[in-house]
Amino acid sequence: MKNTHTVLLVDNDAFLRRVYGTRLMSAGYNVLLAGDVVEGSRLAGEHIPHAILCDAQADHGRGLELVRALARSTKTAHIPVLCLSNTWDENDKKAALAAGAHAYAMKAHLTPTELAAHVERMLA
Repeated sequence: MKNTHTVLLVDNDAFLRRVYGTRLMSAGYNVLLAGDVVEGSRLAGEHIPHAILCDAQADHGRGLELVRALARSTKTAHIPVLCLSNTWDENDKKAALAAGAHAYAMKAHLTPTELAAHVERMLA
């Protein structure tokens, strides 16, 4: 069944973009891929996706800047954001949620299938 939801994935790791993006597409999502924060910001503003997955450490920690900007913008504040991270530090999680993320997940513990299920729950 074709899904009408669009998901933006912002991650500077090309391998993870490809793996996560492929799984989300196979789940029926329209997927936008951004390799950096600038491209992610542009795609979010142009396409107004239904959900955004953003690497908190993208562009040397600028991923949280993107999350803050999305939360402040009237065009994008309503979009649920999942912050992805390579660390599971409680302070990092608190910072992501304070920046405007709706959820936080550690990439090492998130299979592509689990990511797709997480997106489905975000959009329910």
